[in-house]
Amino acid sequence: MKKFLIIIFLSLTLTNGAYAKLSNAAWMDVYRGCYENSDKTKFFQQYCTCFVDGFDAKFSDSELDSFLRETRDVTKEPLFIKITRRCYDKYK
Repeated sequence: MKKFLIIIFLSLTLTNGAYAKLSNAAWMDVYRGCYENSDKTKFFQQYCTCFVDGFDAKFSDSELDSFLRETRDVTKEPLFIKITRRCYDKYK
C-alpha cells in the first residue's frame, strides 16, 4: 500500500507540467509584453518566443495568473532567471 501511494504521489508531482498550456490569448499577451518593451530586433523576436514558450511549458493560464499575483519581483524568481538565461544563451 505504501508503494502504491508513493507511486501515485510521484506521478502526480512529476506530470504537473505535462498539462500546462497557455491559451493563445495569454501566450500573445506575454509575448507582446516582452517584445513591445524591447528593441524589436530579430534577436528579441526569437528571444521572446523562447521566453514565452518556457512559461507555456510550465504554466496554464490560471497558474500563471496565480504565479504573477503571488510574486513580488518576478525578475528575482529562479524560474524566471532560468528561462531568461536559457533563451539569451540560445540566441545571443
